[in-house]
Amino acid sequence: MKRDSILLVPLVLVLALALALALWREGPGPVRAETAPDAFSPQRAFEALAEVLGDQAPHPVGSEANRRVRERIVSRLEQLGLAPEVERGEACGFRGRCEGVENILAVIRGSGARETAVMLASHYDSVPAGPGASDDGLGVGVALETARVLLGGPPLRRDVVLLFADGEEVGLLGAQVFVRDHPLARRVVEVVNVDARGTSGAGLLFETKRVGVASARRMARVLPRPHTSSLFSAVYQQMPNDTDLTVFGGAGMRGYNLAVIGDVRYYHTAKDDLAHVELASLQHLGDGALALVRELAQSTDAVATADETPAVWFDWLGLAIVVWPAWWSPLLALTAVAITLGAVFVASASSSARSLVRDATLSALAIVGLLALPSALTAACTFGVLGPFSRGGWHELPWPGVAAAVGMACLGAGVASHAARSGGFVARLVGAAASSSVLATLVALVASSASALFVVPALALATAALVAAWHVRRAHGSAPSPRGITDAAPSEMAAKSEMAAQSEMAAQSEVAVKSEMAAGGVPLLALLPPLAATFVAATLWLPIALTTRDALGLAAQPGVTFASVATLQPAVAILSELRPRTRIAMTVLGAVLFVAGTVGALS
Repeated sequence: MKRDSILLVPLVLVLALALALALWREGPGPVRAETAPDAFSPQRAFEALAEVLGDQAPHPVGSEANRRVRERIVSRLEQLGLAPEVERGEACGFRGRCEGVENILAVIRGSGARETAVMLASHYDSVPAGPGASDDGLGVGVALETARVLLGGPPLRRDVVLLFADGEEVGLLGAQVFVRDHPLARRVVEVVNVDARGTSGAGLLFETKRVGVASARRMARVLPRPHTSSLFSAVYQQMPNDTDLTVFGGAGMRGYNLAVIGDVRYYHTAKDDLAHVELASLQHLGDGALALVRELAQSTDAVATADETPAVWFDWLGLAIVVWPAWWSPLLALTAVAITLGAVFVASASSSARSLVRDATLSALAIVGLLALPSALTAACTFGVLGPFSRGGWHELPWPGVAAAVGMACLGAGVASHAARSGGFVARLVGAAASSSVLATLVALVASSASALFVVPALALATAALVAAWHVRRAHGSAPSPRGITDAAPSEMAAKSEMAAQSEMAAQSEVAVKSEMAAGGVPLLALLPPLAATFVAATLWLPIALTTRDALGLAAQPGVTFASVATLQPAVAILSELRPRTRIAMTVLGAVLFVAGTVGALS
C-alpha cells in the first residue's frame, strides 16, 4: 500500500492541480467594481445594451422592432459625438433568401494618414426566437463602450470604423453589402469582429483570417487573460458555421473573431435576454476587443498590410500566448525524437540496448493503443448509442457524458499499464516518448495549426525520459537494482552487488541510494520528470477538452476522451509500477465510470 501511495498520490495531486487551473482559465475573471475612465466598463456597456434593446422584443432583419433598435444605436453614437450613417442595400444569403438591410457606420478619426483603417464589427439583428441580448447584443454593447473609451483618449494613428451590420442571422447580408458597396471597405485592412454562440464564459478568440507570426505576436502582446489557439480557427473552418468575418476575410481583410460560447442552450432562444448576460463575460470580451483595436490602430500601414509567415500559437492557462512560425513545428518534433534517442543512449549504459529497444517498442505500441482505442470506442458510443437520442442540431454534453469519457481514458490507461509491464521503468518512458515524438512529427507535417498540442508534450516527455534514464543510471552505478527496475542486465547487477559487498564505501552508497528509492524500486528523483511531463500535457489538453465541450456539445465526447488519454500518456510508466491489484482496480473503476456515465447521459 505504501508503494502505491508514493506513486499515486503525487500523480493525483498533479492532475488535480492541472484541472483546477484549467477550470480557472475557463472563467472570464472577476468583474471590476470600479473602472477608470480610459478602461472598458462592463457596467456602462450593459447600460448601453439595455437601452438599445428596450423592451427586449425579438428584432429580425426587416422588422419594426429592428428599426427601433437601429434608431437607438444611432442615438447612442450621436450622444458620443460621432456622425453615424445608415447604409442601405440588398443582398442574398441562405437558400437564396434576399433582404434589404440597413447597416450603421461611424468613424473615429485617427491622427495619421487616412490610407488604411481598422474596423470593429458586430451585428444588431436577432433571430425571431429571442431578443439576442448576447447574439449579438454583447457585440453592440462592446462596440459602444469601446467607442466611448477611444473617444476619451488620445487619437490613434489610424481611423477606427464602427460597423453595426444588419441581416447577419439570415446570411451575413449586411457584411456583404458593406464589402460590396461602401467606400470605407476599400480602406479597412484589419477587423475585430465580436459575436456570441452562448451567453456566458470567457471571450474566446476562436477564428482568425490571414494572421501570421507578426500579427499573432501583436495580439499576444496585448490580449488580457487570453483564450485562443491556432487550432480553434482550423477546426472552425471545417464546421458549417459562419460569422460576418467570413465575408470580411473573403474581401482580403486580416481578422480576429471574439465570442463567448458558454451556456449554448440559450443560444437563439427566448432566454438569450438581459437576465442571462454575464457582466464578467461582457468585461472579458470588451477588454479583448479594446486591446486589439488599440494595438491595430496604432500600427503603421506597412505592418497592417504585410504578408506574414504562417504561425502556431496557443495560450497557456490564460496567462500568456506562445507563438512560433509553423515551420518550427517539424523541427521541434524532430528535436523530441533526438532527445528520445539520447535517453536510449543513456539508458543503454546500464542495460542491454537490444532489450531496452524491444521493451520500449512494446511500451510504444501500448501507448498507441491507449490513444487510439478509447477514443474510437467513445466515438462509437457517442454516435451509435447516444446519437439517435440527439438528432436535430447541437446538444449539450452533460457532465455524466464527460465522466464516461474520463472513465474510458482510465480504462485505456489501466490496460496500457498492464501491456507495458514487461519492460523496465526507463524503457516504458522511452516508449512513451518515442510514440509521442513520432505522432508529433506527423501532426506537425500535416496539421501544423494543431501541432502545439503534440509537440510541447512530446518535448516534455522526451526530456523526462532522458532525465529519468540518467537518474536510474546513477542509482545503478552505486547500488543493485531494487525490485521494480529491470533496465539493468542481471549479470551486471550481480557484479556490482559483489563489489559493494567488498567495499564499506560502496555499502554506504547502497544505503544512500535505497533511501532515495520509492517503494516500487524507482528512484524518487526519476519519478519527478514524468510527473512534470504529465503536468505539461494536462495544462495543454484539459483546457482544450473543456472548450471543446462548450463548443461542440455531445459531438465533443470522443475529443474529451482523446484529451484525457493524451493527459495520461506520460503517466503510463508510473502507473505500470503499481501493484497488479491496483492496476486492475483502476481498470475496473474506469469501466464502471464509463458505463455509469453513459447511462447518466442517456437519462
